[in-house]
Amino acid sequence: MTLSLRYAAHSDVGLVRAGNEDSAYAGPRLLVVADGMGGAAAGEVASSIVVASLAGLDDDDLGGDLLDALTESVARAESLLTKTINADSSLEGMGTTLTALLWSGTRVGLAHVGDSRAYLLRGGDLLRLTHDHTYVQTLVDRGEISAEEAESHPRRSLLMRALDGRNDAQPDLSVREVRAADRFMVCSDGLSGVVSESTISEELAFGQPSEAALRLIALAKKAGGPDNITVVIADVVDADDRPATQALVVGAAGEPELAQRAADIVDASPAGKARAQLGENALKEESQRAKERFEADEDFENSARRQRWIRRGAITALVALLIIALGVVCIQWIGRQFYVASNGTNVAIFQGVNQHIAWISLAKPVTSTDIATQSLPEQSRFQVEQGISAKNLEDAQRVVDRLRGDASSCTIANPPAGCPSSQPGSGLPIPAPTVSPRLATPGTTP
Repeated sequence: MTLSLRYAAHSDVGLVRAGNEDSAYAGPRLLVVADGMGGAAAGEVASSIVVASLAGLDDDDLGGDLLDALTESVARAESLLTKTINADSSLEGMGTTLTALLWSGTRVGLAHVGDSRAYLLRGGDLLRLTHDHTYVQTLVDRGEISAEEAESHPRRSLLMRALDGRNDAQPDLSVREVRAADRFMVCSDGLSGVVSESTISEELAFGQPSEAALRLIALAKKAGGPDNITVVIADVVDADDRPATQALVVGAAGEPELAQRAADIVDASPAGKARAQLGENALKEESQRAKERFEADEDFENSARRQRWIRRGAITALVALLIIALGVVCIQWIGRQFYVASNGTNVAIFQGVNQHIAWISLAKPVTSTDIATQSLPEQSRFQVEQGISAKNLEDAQRVVDRLRGDASSCTIANPPAGCPSSQPGSGLPIPAPTVSPRLATPGTTP
Protein backbone atom coordinates (compact mmCIF):
# COMPACT_ATOMS: atom_id res chain seq x y z
CA MET A 1 0.00 0.00 0.00
CA THR A 2 1.30 3.45 -0.96
CA LEU A 3 0.65 6.03 1.75
CA SER A 4 -0.03 9.74 1.32
CA LEU A 5 -1.21 12.64 3.45
CA ARG A 6 -4.44 14.57 3.76
CA TYR A 7 -3.65 17.74 5.69
CA ALA A 8 -4.76 21.18 6.86
CA ALA A 9 -3.00 24.17 8.42
CA HIS A 10 -4.44 27.11 10.35
CA SER A 11 -2.88 29.97 12.28
CA ASP A 12 -4.50 32.61 14.50
CA VAL A 13 -3.00 35.69 16.11
CA GLY A 14 -4.79 34.92 19.38
CA LEU A 15 -6.40 37.45 21.71
CA VAL A 16 -3.37 39.26 23.14
CA ARG A 17 -0.59 39.55 20.56
CA ALA A 18 -0.61 42.44 18.10
CA GLY A 19 0.83 40.37 15.26
CA ASN A 20 1.43 36.77 14.27
CA GLU A 21 5.03 35.55 14.60
CA ASP A 22 4.14 31.90 13.91
CA SER A 23 4.75 30.38 10.48
CA ALA A 24 3.67 26.98 9.21
CA TYR A 25 3.83 24.82 6.09
CA ALA A 26 1.89 21.71 5.10
CA GLY A 27 2.60 19.79 1.92
CA PRO A 28 2.41 16.29 0.45
CA ARG A 29 5.57 15.17 2.29
CA LEU A 30 6.37 17.89 4.82
CA LEU A 31 4.82 19.55 7.89
CA VAL A 32 6.60 22.48 9.58
CA VAL A 33 5.74 24.82 12.47
CA ALA A 34 8.07 27.67 13.49
CA ASP A 35 7.19 29.92 16.43
CA GLY A 36 9.09 33.19 16.00
CA MET A 37 10.37 35.13 18.96
CA GLY A 38 11.96 38.49 19.52
CA GLY A 39 8.98 40.83 19.36
CA ALA A 40 10.31 44.07 17.91
CA ALA A 41 13.35 42.10 16.78
CA ALA A 42 11.16 40.44 14.15
CA GLY A 43 10.30 36.91 15.23
CA GLU A 44 8.00 36.77 12.22
CA VAL A 45 11.02 37.30 9.95
CA ALA A 46 12.90 34.42 11.58
CA SER A 47 9.99 31.97 11.39
CA SER A 48 9.17 32.83 7.76
CA ILE A 49 12.83 32.40 6.70
CA VAL A 50 13.06 28.99 8.39
CA VAL A 51 9.79 27.77 6.87
CA ALA A 52 10.79 29.00 3.41
CA SER A 53 14.16 27.29 3.78
CA LEU A 54 12.73 23.91 4.77
CA ALA A 55 9.94 24.02 2.18
CA GLY A 56 12.46 22.82 -0.41
CA LEU A 57 12.33 19.38 1.23
CA ASP A 58 8.78 18.93 -0.05
CA ASP A 59 9.89 17.65 -3.44
CA ASP A 60 9.86 14.17 -4.90
CA ASP A 61 10.77 11.25 -2.64
CA LEU A 62 14.28 11.85 -1.31
CA GLY A 63 15.56 8.36 -1.81
CA GLY A 64 18.30 9.17 0.71
CA ASP A 65 18.42 9.38 4.47
CA LEU A 66 15.63 11.40 6.07
CA LEU A 67 17.70 12.58 9.00
CA ASP A 68 20.58 13.69 6.79
CA ALA A 69 18.17 15.76 4.72
CA LEU A 70 16.62 17.32 7.83
CA THR A 71 19.99 18.00 9.45
CA GLU A 72 21.30 19.76 6.34
CA SER A 73 18.12 21.83 5.97
CA VAL A 74 18.14 22.94 9.62
CA ALA A 75 21.81 23.91 9.33
CA ARG A 76 21.06 25.89 6.17
CA ALA A 77 18.16 27.66 7.86
CA GLU A 78 20.41 28.59 10.79
CA SER A 79 23.02 29.91 8.37
CA LEU A 80 20.42 32.04 6.59
CA LEU A 81 19.37 33.55 9.92
CA THR A 82 23.01 34.40 10.68
CA LYS A 83 23.51 36.09 7.30
CA THR A 84 20.25 38.02 7.64
CA ILE A 85 21.15 39.32 11.11
CA ASN A 86 24.65 40.25 9.97
CA ALA A 87 23.14 42.23 7.10
CA ASP A 88 20.61 44.04 9.33
CA SER A 89 21.61 44.67 12.94
CA SER A 90 18.04 45.68 13.84
CA LEU A 91 17.13 41.98 13.61
CA GLU A 92 19.60 41.03 16.36
CA GLY A 93 17.73 38.98 18.97
CA MET A 94 15.23 37.35 16.63
CA GLY A 95 14.84 33.60 16.63
CA THR A 96 12.37 30.78 16.20
CA THR A 97 11.46 27.29 17.26
CA LEU A 98 11.25 24.55 14.64
CA THR A 99 9.35 21.29 14.52
CA ALA A 100 9.30 19.48 11.19
CA LEU A 101 8.01 16.11 9.99
CA LEU A 102 9.32 14.75 6.67
CA TRP A 103 7.87 11.64 4.99
CA SER A 104 9.55 9.11 2.73
CA GLY A 105 7.52 6.02 1.89
CA THR A 106 6.33 4.46 5.15
CA ARG A 107 8.78 6.38 7.35
CA VAL A 108 8.66 9.86 8.84
CA GLY A 109 11.64 11.83 10.10
CA LEU A 110 11.38 14.42 12.86
CA ALA A 111 13.57 17.48 13.51
CA HIS A 112 12.82 19.52 16.62
CA VAL A 113 14.23 22.63 18.33
CA GLY A 114 12.34 24.62 20.98
CA ASP A 115 8.91 24.16 22.52
CA SER A 116 6.60 23.69 19.56
CA ARG A 117 5.30 20.13 19.62
CA ALA A 118 4.53 17.14 17.41
CA TYR A 119 1.93 14.52 18.35
CA LEU A 120 0.81 11.18 16.91
CA LEU A 121 -2.73 9.88 17.43
CA ARG A 122 -2.78 6.15 16.75
CA GLY A 123 -5.58 3.79 17.71
CA GLY A 124 -7.10 6.38 20.03
CA ASP A 125 -3.84 6.91 21.96
CA LEU A 126 -2.02 10.27 21.84
CA LEU A 127 1.78 10.16 21.84
CA ARG A 128 3.94 13.26 22.16
CA LEU A 129 6.87 12.93 19.75
CA THR A 130 8.92 15.92 20.95
CA HIS A 131 10.64 17.02 24.15
CA ASP A 132 10.39 20.70 25.10
CA HIS A 133 13.69 22.57 25.17
CA THR A 134 12.63 24.84 28.02
CA TYR A 135 14.00 25.74 31.43
CA VAL A 136 11.03 24.25 33.29
CA GLN A 137 11.33 20.99 31.33
CA THR A 138 14.92 20.63 32.55
CA LEU A 139 13.63 21.09 36.11
CA VAL A 140 11.04 18.37 35.49
CA ASP A 141 13.67 16.08 33.95
CA ARG A 142 15.84 16.51 37.06
CA GLY A 143 12.88 15.81 39.32
CA GLU A 144 13.01 19.25 40.94
CA ILE A 145 9.38 20.09 40.05
CA SER A 146 6.40 18.08 38.86
CA ALA A 147 4.78 18.33 35.43
CA GLU A 148 1.78 19.97 37.09
CA GLU A 149 4.00 22.60 38.74
CA ALA A 150 5.69 23.26 35.40
CA GLU A 151 2.35 24.31 33.87
CA SER A 152 2.15 27.37 36.14
CA HIS A 153 5.87 28.07 36.58
CA PRO A 154 6.67 31.79 35.96
CA ARG A 155 9.57 30.87 33.63
CA ARG A 156 7.78 28.16 31.66
CA SER A 157 8.31 30.04 28.36
CA LEU A 158 12.09 30.38 28.74
CA LEU A 159 13.72 28.48 25.89
CA MET A 160 17.02 26.67 26.35
CA ARG A 161 17.40 25.90 22.64
CA ALA A 162 16.17 27.76 19.52
CA LEU A 163 17.30 28.79 16.05
CA ASP A 164 18.64 32.33 16.47
CA GLY A 165 21.55 32.59 14.02
CA ARG A 166 24.02 33.04 16.89
CA ASN A 167 24.12 29.76 18.80
CA ASP A 168 24.53 26.37 17.20
CA ALA A 169 21.24 24.68 18.09
CA GLN A 170 21.44 20.98 17.35
CA PRO A 171 17.96 19.58 16.60
CA ASP A 172 16.52 16.45 18.17
CA LEU A 173 16.23 13.87 15.38
CA SER A 174 14.23 10.66 15.14
CA VAL A 175 12.58 8.34 12.61
CA ARG A 176 9.49 6.15 12.98
CA GLU A 177 7.29 3.94 10.86
CA VAL A 178 3.86 5.24 9.85
CA ARG A 179 0.60 3.40 9.33
CA ALA A 180 -2.60 4.15 7.48
CA ALA A 181 -5.08 6.01 9.74
CA ASP A 182 -2.29 7.64 11.78
CA ARG A 183 -3.04 11.28 12.56
CA PHE A 184 -0.10 13.65 13.12
CA MET A 185 -0.30 17.15 14.58
CA VAL A 186 2.36 19.86 14.85
CA CYS A 187 1.49 22.95 16.87
CA SER A 188 2.96 26.03 18.52
CA ASP A 189 2.84 26.48 22.28
CA GLY A 190 -0.08 28.87 21.76
CA LEU A 191 -2.13 25.65 21.74
CA SER A 192 -0.17 23.21 23.93
CA GLY A 193 0.48 25.88 26.56
CA VAL A 194 -3.21 26.46 27.35
CA VAL A 195 -5.07 23.31 26.23
CA SER A 196 -4.41 20.04 28.05
CA GLU A 197 -3.18 16.96 26.23
CA SER A 198 -6.31 15.06 27.27
CA THR A 199 -8.47 17.70 25.57
CA ILE A 200 -6.19 17.72 22.52
CA SER A 201 -6.56 13.92 22.30
CA GLU A 202 -10.36 14.17 22.46
CA GLU A 203 -10.56 16.84 19.75
CA LEU A 204 -8.09 15.07 17.45
CA ALA A 205 -10.14 11.88 17.58
CA PHE A 206 -12.84 13.00 15.14
CA GLY A 207 -13.54 15.23 12.16
CA GLN A 208 -11.50 16.22 9.14
CA PRO A 209 -8.04 17.77 9.73
CA SER A 210 -9.27 21.32 9.17
CA GLU A 211 -12.27 20.86 11.44
CA ALA A 212 -10.10 19.52 14.27
CA ALA A 213 -7.55 22.31 13.83
CA LEU A 214 -10.20 25.03 14.01
CA ARG A 215 -11.80 23.46 17.08
CA LEU A 216 -8.45 23.39 18.86
CA ILE A 217 -7.76 27.03 17.97
CA ALA A 218 -11.19 27.99 19.29
CA LEU A 219 -10.43 26.19 22.58
CA ALA A 220 -7.08 27.98 22.90
CA LYS A 221 -8.83 31.31 22.39
CA LYS A 222 -11.48 30.36 24.92
CA ALA A 223 -8.62 29.73 27.37
CA GLY A 224 -7.46 33.32 26.86
CA GLY A 225 -5.47 33.05 23.62
CA PRO A 226 -2.35 34.66 25.17
CA ASP A 227 -0.10 33.69 22.25
CA ASN A 228 -0.27 33.05 18.52
CA ILE A 229 -1.93 29.69 17.82
CA THR A 230 -0.82 27.49 14.94
CA VAL A 231 -2.06 23.96 14.24
CA VAL A 232 -1.08 21.63 11.37
CA ILE A 233 -2.84 18.25 11.16
CA ALA A 234 -2.21 15.44 8.66
CA ASP A 235 -3.96 12.10 8.22
CA VAL A 236 -2.05 9.18 6.70
CA VAL A 237 -4.24 7.75 3.93
CA ASP A 238 -3.99 5.38 1.03
CA ALA A 239 -2.62 7.14 -2.05
CA ASP A 240 -5.87 6.34 -3.90
CA ASP A 241 -7.98 7.98 -1.17
CA ARG A 242 -7.87 11.58 -2.46
CA PRO A 243 -4.74 12.82 -0.67
CA ALA A 244 -3.94 16.53 -0.56
CA THR A 245 -1.47 17.80 -3.14
CA GLN A 246 -1.40 21.60 -2.78
CA ALA A 247 1.03 23.07 -0.26
CA LEU A 248 -0.42 25.37 2.43
CA VAL A 249 1.47 28.25 4.03
CA VAL A 250 -0.07 30.07 6.99
CA GLY A 251 0.87 32.61 9.63
CA ALA A 252 3.68 35.11 9.04
CA ALA A 253 5.10 33.05 6.15
CA GLY A 254 1.74 33.42 4.40
CA GLU A 255 1.90 37.23 4.43
CA PRO A 256 2.91 38.38 0.91
CA GLU A 257 5.58 40.88 2.02
CA LEU A 258 7.23 38.50 4.49
CA ALA A 259 6.93 35.59 2.07
CA GLN A 260 8.70 37.57 -0.66
CA ARG A 261 11.42 38.69 1.74
CA ALA A 262 12.00 35.13 2.92
CA ALA A 263 12.02 33.84 -0.66
CA ASP A 264 14.65 36.43 -1.64
CA ILE A 265 16.83 35.41 1.32
CA VAL A 266 16.44 31.69 0.75
CA ASP A 267 16.99 31.90 -3.01
CA ALA A 268 20.44 33.49 -2.69
CA SER A 269 21.92 30.58 -4.63
CA PRO A 270 24.00 31.11 -7.81
CA ALA A 271 20.90 30.28 -9.85
CA GLY A 272 18.88 32.82 -7.91
CA LYS A 273 21.55 35.47 -8.38
CA ALA A 274 21.66 34.67 -12.09
CA ARG A 275 17.91 35.22 -12.33
CA ALA A 276 18.31 38.52 -10.51
CA GLN A 277 21.05 39.57 -12.94
CA LEU A 278 18.84 38.68 -15.90
CA GLY A 279 16.16 40.86 -14.37
CA GLU A 280 18.59 43.78 -14.06
CA ASN A 281 19.65 43.37 -17.69
CA ALA A 282 16.02 43.33 -18.79
CA LEU A 283 15.41 46.50 -16.79
CA LYS A 284 18.35 48.24 -18.46
CA GLU A 285 17.09 47.23 -21.92
CA GLU A 286 13.61 48.52 -21.09
CA SER A 287 15.11 51.79 -19.83
CA GLN A 288 16.97 52.21 -23.13
CA ARG A 289 13.82 51.51 -25.11
CA ALA A 290 11.94 54.05 -22.97
CA LYS A 291 14.65 56.64 -23.67
CA GLU A 292 14.39 55.97 -27.40
CA ARG A 293 10.61 56.30 -27.24
CA PHE A 294 10.98 59.60 -25.38
CA GLU A 295 13.37 60.97 -28.01
CA ALA A 296 10.97 59.94 -30.75
CA ASP A 297 8.18 61.75 -28.93
CA GLU A 298 10.36 64.86 -28.73
CA ASP A 299 10.84 64.82 -32.50
CA PHE A 300 7.12 64.50 -32.96
CA GLU A 301 6.41 67.44 -30.66
CA ASN A 302 8.91 69.61 -32.51
CA SER A 303 7.20 68.80 -35.76
CA ALA A 304 3.80 69.49 -34.19
CA ARG A 305 4.89 73.01 -33.20
CA ARG A 306 5.47 73.74 -36.87
CA GLN A 307 2.11 72.43 -37.86
CA ARG A 308 -0.63 73.91 -35.70
CA TRP A 309 -3.38 71.56 -36.80
CA ILE A 310 -1.22 68.47 -36.04
CA ARG A 311 -0.39 69.87 -32.60
CA ARG A 312 -4.04 70.45 -31.77
CA GLY A 313 -4.92 66.96 -32.92
CA ALA A 314 -2.10 65.47 -30.84
CA ILE A 315 -3.22 67.36 -27.73
CA THR A 316 -6.79 66.22 -28.21
CA ALA A 317 -5.65 62.63 -28.69
CA LEU A 318 -3.40 62.83 -25.64
CA VAL A 319 -6.22 64.13 -23.45
CA ALA A 320 -8.49 61.36 -24.69
CA LEU A 321 -5.82 58.74 -23.98
CA LEU A 322 -5.24 60.13 -20.50
CA ILE A 323 -8.95 59.96 -19.74
CA ILE A 324 -9.11 56.40 -21.05
CA ALA A 325 -5.95 55.45 -19.15
CA LEU A 326 -7.31 56.98 -15.95
CA GLY A 327 -10.53 55.06 -16.38
CA VAL A 328 -8.64 51.82 -17.00
CA VAL A 329 -6.43 52.42 -13.95
CA CYS A 330 -9.46 53.11 -11.77
CA ILE A 331 -11.25 50.01 -13.02
CA GLN A 332 -8.14 47.89 -12.50
CA TRP A 333 -7.62 49.33 -9.02
CA ILE A 334 -11.22 48.63 -8.05
CA GLY A 335 -10.84 45.10 -9.42
CA ARG A 336 -7.89 44.51 -7.09
CA GLN A 337 -9.86 45.49 -3.99
CA PHE A 338 -11.61 42.92 -1.84
CA TYR A 339 -13.66 42.98 1.31
CA VAL A 340 -15.74 40.61 3.41
CA ALA A 341 -19.35 41.49 4.22
CA SER A 342 -22.84 40.01 4.46
CA ASN A 343 -24.79 39.19 1.32
CA GLY A 344 -27.97 39.47 3.36
CA THR A 345 -27.82 36.15 5.17
CA ASN A 346 -24.31 34.73 4.91
CA VAL A 347 -20.70 35.96 4.97
CA ALA A 348 -19.39 36.58 1.45
CA ILE A 349 -16.26 37.86 -0.28
CA PHE A 350 -16.79 40.87 -2.55
CA GLN A 351 -14.50 42.20 -5.26
CA GLY A 352 -14.42 45.96 -5.56
CA VAL A 353 -15.03 48.74 -3.05
CA ASN A 354 -17.86 48.96 -0.55
CA GLN A 355 -19.37 52.06 -2.16
CA HIS A 356 -22.10 53.10 -4.60
CA ILE A 357 -22.19 55.77 -7.29
CA ALA A 358 -25.85 56.75 -7.50
CA TRP A 359 -27.57 53.36 -7.79
CA ILE A 360 -24.49 51.59 -9.21
CA SER A 361 -22.57 49.29 -6.83
CA LEU A 362 -18.77 49.31 -7.17
CA ALA A 363 -18.48 45.71 -5.99
CA LYS A 364 -19.69 42.26 -6.87
CA PRO A 365 -19.79 39.07 -4.80
CA VAL A 366 -17.18 36.50 -5.84
CA THR A 367 -17.58 33.88 -3.12
CA SER A 368 -20.51 33.11 -0.84
CA THR A 369 -19.73 31.07 2.27
CA ASP A 370 -21.88 28.84 4.48
CA ILE A 371 -21.19 31.04 7.51
CA ALA A 372 -24.49 32.56 8.63
CA THR A 373 -24.02 36.17 9.68
CA GLN A 374 -26.26 35.60 12.69
CA SER A 375 -24.01 32.73 13.89
CA LEU A 376 -21.12 35.12 14.58
CA PRO A 377 -20.24 36.73 17.92
CA GLU A 378 -21.59 40.26 18.27
CA GLN A 379 -18.31 42.06 17.51
CA SER A 380 -17.56 39.91 14.45
CA ARG A 381 -21.15 40.31 13.23
CA PHE A 382 -20.87 44.11 13.52
CA GLN A 383 -17.60 44.07 11.55
CA VAL A 384 -19.17 41.96 8.79
CA GLU A 385 -22.19 44.25 8.60
CA GLN A 386 -19.87 47.24 8.18
CA GLY A 387 -17.57 45.38 5.77
CA ILE A 388 -14.02 44.16 6.51
CA SER A 389 -11.37 45.40 4.04
CA ALA A 390 -8.80 42.92 2.71
CA LYS A 391 -5.48 43.42 0.94
CA ASN A 392 -6.26 40.82 -1.72
CA LEU A 393 -8.28 37.65 -2.31
CA GLU A 394 -5.93 35.56 -0.17
CA ASP A 395 -6.27 38.06 2.67
CA ALA A 396 -10.07 37.97 2.28
CA GLN A 397 -9.94 34.18 2.53
CA ARG A 398 -7.92 34.55 5.74
CA VAL A 399 -10.60 36.89 7.10
CA VAL A 400 -13.24 34.28 6.24
CA ASP A 401 -11.16 31.62 8.02
CA ARG A 402 -10.98 33.84 11.10
CA LEU A 403 -14.75 34.39 11.00
CA ARG A 404 -15.26 30.67 10.53
CA GLY A 405 -13.22 30.12 13.67
CA ASP A 406 -15.26 32.76 15.49
CA ALA A 407 -18.46 31.01 14.45
CA SER A 408 -17.01 27.64 15.47
CA SER A 409 -16.19 29.04 18.91
CA CYS A 410 -19.91 29.69 19.37
CA THR A 411 -20.74 26.01 18.76
CA ILE A 412 -18.76 24.63 21.70
CA ALA A 413 -20.08 24.25 25.20
CA ASN A 414 -20.12 27.53 27.13
CA PRO A 415 -19.43 29.80 24.14
CA PRO A 416 -17.62 33.11 24.73
CA ALA A 417 -19.55 36.29 25.51
CA GLY A 418 -21.05 37.90 22.43
CA CYS A 419 -22.13 34.63 20.80
CA PRO A 420 -25.82 34.51 19.88
CA SER A 421 -26.53 31.75 22.41
CA SER A 422 -24.61 33.59 25.19
CA GLN A 423 -26.75 36.73 24.91
CA PRO A 424 -29.66 36.63 27.36
CA GLY A 425 -32.97 36.25 25.61
CA SER A 426 -31.39 36.18 22.16
CA GLY A 427 -33.02 32.88 21.28
CA LEU A 428 -30.94 32.77 18.13
CA PRO A 429 -29.84 29.32 16.99
CA ILE A 430 -26.20 28.90 16.08
CA PRO A 431 -25.78 27.13 12.77
CA ALA A 432 -22.70 24.93 12.88
CA PRO A 433 -20.51 26.09 9.99
CA THR A 434 -19.05 23.48 7.73
CA VAL A 435 -15.33 24.08 7.83
CA SER A 436 -12.83 23.16 5.19
CA PRO A 437 -9.07 23.75 4.87
CA ARG A 438 -8.14 27.31 4.01
CA LEU A 439 -5.84 27.30 1.04
CA ALA A 440 -2.70 29.33 1.09
CA THR A 441 -3.06 30.37 -2.54
CA PRO A 442 -5.99 30.53 -4.99
CA GLY A 443 -6.67 27.17 -6.58
CA THR A 444 -5.58 25.04 -3.63
CA THR A 445 -7.54 21.94 -2.75
CA PRO A 446 -8.39 20.43 0.62
